[in-house]
Amino acid sequence: MFKKLPNEGELFYGVIQDGNDLWNASTFCGSCTVLRRKALNEIQGFAVDTVTEDAHTSIRLHRLGWESAYLNLPQAAGLATPSLSAHIRQRIRWARGMIQIFRIENPLLARGLTLAQKLCYLNGMLFFLSSLPRIIFLTAPLAYLYFGVRIFDADAYSIASYAFPTIALSLLANAAINGRHRHSFWNQVYETTLAPYIFLPTLLAMVRPDLGTFNVTAKEGRIEKEFYDRRIARPFIILWVLNLGGLISGILRYTGGFGEIPTIVLTLAWTVHNLLIIGTTLAVGWERTQRRFRPRINVTYPVRLTAPDGQYVYGETEDMSDDGVRIRLLKSASLRTGEDVRVEIPFLDRIHEFPAEIVGMDEFSIRLNFHPLTLEEEKNRVLLLYGRADAWVKLGLSEKEDSVLKSLWEVALFAIIGQGRALKGIFWSSGPKISRTPQTLGKVP
Repeated sequence: MFKKLPNEGELFYGVIQDGNDLWNASTFCGSCTVLRRKALNEIQGFAVDTVTEDAHTSIRLHRLGWESAYLNLPQAAGLATPSLSAHIRQRIRWARGMIQIFRIENPLLARGLTLAQKLCYLNGMLFFLSSLPRIIFLTAPLAYLYFGVRIFDADAYSIASYAFPTIALSLLANAAINGRHRHSFWNQVYETTLAPYIFLPTLLAMVRPDLGTFNVTAKEGRIEKEFYDRRIARPFIILWVLNLGGLISGILRYTGGFGEIPTIVLTLAWTVHNLLIIGTTLAVGWERTQRRFRPRINVTYPVRLTAPDGQYVYGETEDMSDDGVRIRLLKSASLRTGEDVRVEIPFLDRIHEFPAEIVGMDEFSIRLNFHPLTLEEEKNRVLLLYGRADAWVKLGLSEKEDSVLKSLWEVALFAIIGQGRALKGIFWSSGPKISRTPQTLGKVP
């Protein structure tokens, strides 16, 4: 689904930061930031009282009247966490840190901030308190389905007449405003994935903001064998079992006439929705094999290969990494796996050359691993990979606009897949095998 769906951070960087920037309230987020030394000196350096030093430093700079500017154009790319468990650990730190800032430097009480800045910072902090409402939403209909306890003091028709138009208008409005940055229903999957894990850390940070230590998020690693992370998926499995039991109980109530039929139908519909979201969340726990330690980047350059017999082979790069390159040939060539070739790529009025070995090929495609490079060749490879002004412009952007019904259909399909993977993972999946130390790839067929 990569590039078909916006990534989790796209809403923040694509929409929210732009909105914050309008009110001089954009924050810096760890990297890709230029700060004035004079400004940092005025606040005695980076804020280290919380585990999210970037946001904390930003609010202190804004309090002293310094202005910020956000450029909504990707200038660099960073490594993501290699697994769901690492991703959740990172988000726990973010959640704890933002609540620590709320307690230590409450924006509503902070002098020097404008009203708009106060609200922008408050919005960013209170988001991480959404875990409890999310858990309540996923379990609330079970009170009636299991025990016949009403959670609203109103009849089903009144609830539906208020809730359904509100939900429908909310979905349509979000699709219109954030369509390229966050697709309908997938936001619930993101929040459900984090909710069981950030609830207690944020609650603890609210009570004791002085607790918690900074942990650097591990970004490099490789999953050597696919597996289902039963440990990290345990809360989702519990929620799924509870909601599945509620669905069965509701059907029995309906067929047996135990309760008000409209109320049963409404709570059953709510539970089916929750099962779709939880089922999709279950799918996220399946970790797929990663063949490479280093990511491949889609770059297009004309290329010329010099074969061992001196013949020239022409083509175009499809993707490239620190370790190798894949090339689409203009025509078939008499090359063999294991042969050494010389790669020539023109860029910025120069020809950059690299020694490489053929590790795999078919009629019109060839895969190469670079031999150990000299310092000059390393510099040239970095220039080709990361030195283009347009290198990251399309990174993270979804290929399509949001459609509420299509998103619902996608979530429903993934819910079926997720439940199947969960059952397979619980009973047949082996444990995790993750390499933590980056290594040279060697030959990758």
